[in-house]
Amino acid sequence: MTLCDIIRTLLMAPALVCSPMLLASECEITLSNTHVDYGVQQHPSGAVALQGNHRLDSREIRLNASCRDDSAIELTLHGALHANQMKFSDQGQVSIRLSRAQLDGRPVGLAKPGDLGATGAGVESLAAAPGDVIVPVEAGRPARGKALVLSLEIVPQVPLSDMRSRDTKVHEGQLRIDVNGS
Repeated sequence: MTLCDIIRTLLMAPALVCSPMLLASECEITLSNTHVDYGVQQHPSGAVALQGNHRLDSREIRLNASCRDDSAIELTLHGALHANQMKFSDQGQVSIRLSRAQLDGRPVGLAKPGDLGATGAGVESLAAAPGDVIVPVEAGRPARGKALVLSLEIVPQVPLSDMRSRDTKVHEGQLRIDVNGS
């Protein structure tokens, strides 16, 4: 099992850092980009109200999960929740979307195991949050393989009220992704 800690930091600027650690298992995760920096963020011009959220730009990271043996691969997301999404700072959140999955080079769908009976198949793009387990799917069943590659899209949102301060603020959230092959 491999753990990948994704730490988002906002100095009025979010960043994404991942440091995979190999544990006593046969699968590991690597990411295409271990640091995403949004830079210093200003209160959006034209936003006079202090209610609502300011959505930062979407960022995409390629996730590679590789297992030594042919396996039914599961990705498990862990972290704090806010409004059914990953918590980001005190009041913000990060939406997470997984898409364009390939298992051993062939396209596969994605699903939460509890949804397999309801939908009968995986989907190309799936919203996820901490607490979710995600599996690659073929023909309505969890697929087996050695190498899972997919896109992980993150979109942070922070309250407008947090962006009006002249002081530098740091917004953080933490997401851990475990990969398990059985």
